[in-house]
Amino acid sequence: MAYRNGIVADTLRSAGMNCYSVIFGLNLPQLSAIARQITETHDKDAFENLADALWADKTVRESRLLALHLYGSSQEMPRDMAERLMGEILTREEGEVMCLRLLRNLPYARQLVMTEVPDDPLQAHLHAVLRRHLEQ
Repeated sequence: MAYRNGIVADTLRSAGMNCYSVIFGLNLPQLSAIARQITETHDKDAFENLADALWADKTVRESRLLALHLYGSSQEMPRDMAERLMGEILTREEGEVMCLRLLRNLPYARQLVMTEVPDDPLQAHLHAVLRRHLEQ
């Protein structure tokens, strides 16, 4: 709550980000700093459990994005879990952060990109973003 930015929150909501009940308006560098602090002060099991709880909270934008940062701190994620997370994205922003912070760093990242474009627009966007990250 201390980092809340009402202007950003209002802008996101007016831009159509209304799938969340709560938007604090934190930016990605702020979320990265919070994730870094958590991973430096907690053991791996603790921050992975926290990431699971944050990801399960589909009502708060920053919970979901912080979870992706925390998941990205460990490159030991099983493939089935990565695929489950991919199927659960709610917004394009979540998909982009998921690719940037997590998926592109996994040893099996190339195997996650579908050869056929998914019918679901969010999934199609997620796969296109991951493909772009892997081409760099």
